[in-house]
Amino acid sequence: MNYEKIEKNILEFLRDYLATSGAKGFVLGLSGGLDSAVVATLCAKIAPTHALLMPTRLSNKANLADALRLAKTLGLNYKIIDISNILESFCA
Repeated sequence: MNYEKIEKNILEFLRDYLATSGAKGFVLGLSGGLDSAVVATLCAKIAPTHALLMPTRLSNKANLADALRLAKTLGLNYKIIDISNILESFCA
């Protein structure tokens, strides 16, 4: 597989999406997992990217640490929003 070509195609898609939408950047959820890390890395190559980290009291602390580290490494604007109360209300 030609991973450089795949990356180029994805970045082109993201550029086109921004141009079509009129948005100036991306907002995404950053969990600390592989999928969101890849998406954040690609988006950050194109435009300003804002990450929402939404842990609960039960969240894996290592995942939150990984998400924070990646956000700082990529220079993302990020906000941590504890959604424990929202999750508890939903479960009730």
